[in-house]
Amino acid sequence: MADALTIGDYLLDHGLAALTGPDAVTRRALQWLAARGEDTVTLRELLRGPLGGHGTSEQALGLAENLVQYGAARPILTEHSGPGRPPSPAYEINPAVMRHADKTDRTHNGNGADDSQDVAELIAAIEAATNDGERDNYRRVLAKVAPEHPEARQ
Repeated sequence: MADALTIGDYLLDHGLAALTGPDAVTRRALQWLAARGEDTVTLRELLRGPLGGHGTSEQALGLAENLVQYGAARPILTEHSGPGRPPSPAYEINPAVMRHADKTDRTHNGNGADDSQDVAELIAAIEAATNDGERDNYRRVLAKVAPEHPEARQ
């Protein structure tokens, strides 16, 4: 029974990741951020990097919002004073992205399956660094549904 629950957990996690995971542009941006190795990124850099300079500022803003949603970035609040155009909005990159970059080869090999696995590992690293509360909630629900499961007792 325990083995069946373990397999079920794996399949549930895999299904949720497939249904709720990032879109292709966000996956490309996560890989780009990891390979880039910088601790901040601006909206303009997102437009020129993962969007290849072919997107709009609205698409770059949507991409930035997706990165914030997945926990890969957070906005840096800046004040503009003085004349001229305000600077492009900036985002701080989650350190988990940098740690993941150190563990992987930073070259793009063009293999879609490997890239998908790499992004899945990156998202898992981000979630592990930021979602302890959600993991605790999962364990509470699991304790109600399957109290004999090992993770329910942790």
